[in-house]
Amino acid sequence: MKLPIFIIVLLSAELSKADIIASCDKDDFQLDGQISSRITYASVYKIANMYEVKHDPRLEKIARENFKSCSDYKHGKNFRVLGAPHEKEYDAIFKKHLKAANYTDLDDPKYQEALHPLQYSFIICRLKVNCSMPVEGGTLKSNTVAFYGPQGTLSPSDLKVGPPGSQCPYGKAERGLCIAWPRGAGSSTDSKTGPPSAQCPNGECIAESKSGQRRDGMEAMIYVFFLIASLSFV
Repeated sequence: MKLPIFIIVLLSAELSKADIIASCDKDDFQLDGQISSRITYASVYKIANMYEVKHDPRLEKIARENFKSCSDYKHGKNFRVLGAPHEKEYDAIFKKHLKAANYTDLDDPKYQEALHPLQYSFIICRLKVNCSMPVEGGTLKSNTVAFYGPQGTLSPSDLKVGPPGSQCPYGKAERGLCIAWPRGAGSSTDSKTGPPSAQCPNGECIAESKSGQRRDGMEAMIYVFFLIASLSFV
């Protein structure tokens, strides 16, 4: 009977890998704040292709699949974490955009996640624990994490120079930012379509599937456990 006990231990360890996200809020106040910030940034820094962000349940799914512990406070393949340290080359990319936009103010703005024009999903998740999270210039203890998607990286070509909403492939939203896909072609809540990008080739978004792999592995382990347990009593 030692072998089945060993399998039970393995199953318990697998089940303990539950994510630490308690809930993800559809907070319209926070969302409106993000949209307002992006409107301001697009105007001040002449970002012509800034998308309007919306709540997206697919981003919640991606967040739950990737944020399992405090050590997961970092950017991923198809999402960015608000406040997490960004790649240093992004400051140079943004500075190059400012030069092209003839930005002459004396301040020296740095890249931040709300400046990425091709993000169109946003969600805030509350954690079951407080995490000490690395942020620009230090650490922050918090039980909330904000995610942007679907872009995981920034390239120089992502930033287009011009008045807000002047380079929108699918048209503009009511407040002047770009909409993420053609009207009538689906939405972030009922479709897997989105603007073409490295993460969404031909408009089909790619989501990481760690949870699916884990579920398949769990099912296989459970099957093996019951098989061995039944053989042990023969």
